[in-house]
Amino acid sequence: MSNDTLSRSEKILLAMFELSKDSTKSLRYEDIVVKVYELFPDNFHLKGYRQYPDSGDLVHKPLYTNLKKAGFLRSSNKMFSLTVRGLDEARRLSGKSKPVKNDTSRLSRSTATEILRMKGLEGFALYLTGKTDDIIEADLYSFLGVSVRTKPEELTGRIAVVGTALDEARKSGFEPKLVKSLTEYYGFLQKKLGKAVFDVVR
Repeated sequence: MSNDTLSRSEKILLAMFELSKDSTKSLRYEDIVVKVYELFPDNFHLKGYRQYPDSGDLVHKPLYTNLKKAGFLRSSNKMFSLTVRGLDEARRLSGKSKPVKNDTSRLSRSTATEILRMKGLEGFALYLTGKTDDIIEADLYSFLGVSVRTKPEELTGRIAVVGTALDEARKSGFEPKLVKSLTEYYGFLQKKLGKAVFDVVR
């Protein structure tokens, strides 16, 4: 893919991908600033000083506004790490996609990871066996892959990741019965327990 067609957020994602060496290891904000400037100096230099990187909004805003809310990364105290979904997207942009070689091969790696994670949840097992009265708020947090301490912007990202995974799995035709049950379970969780959780991100 040509650099000219990439958005600023996509360029930051590729810089993080290269910096992390295709992993989810944590990266310092300053290292991301330097790497994205090394790769794309025309787009990330300090205004009026092309020889210096911009450590302000050119990098900061896309990290929080686009990439984190899309579920592509996690952050804490100016440390950032790509999520499985973020790695998937970075691999796609760089032309280094790695297909999953098992029964989830029709799915992207991040979607396969999410579907398999959801499938093994205790709350989902209770739902399938009709024990819905035993399902509690913690089961919704588990389904989303978050905790009560998760920050709103990261919660927004996780909601996007889960929704995208279910949608991709449905469109791909992967295990229709399982995906239908997971989707219905998610709807049940939202209806029964979602108000307190989803109001945080509205």
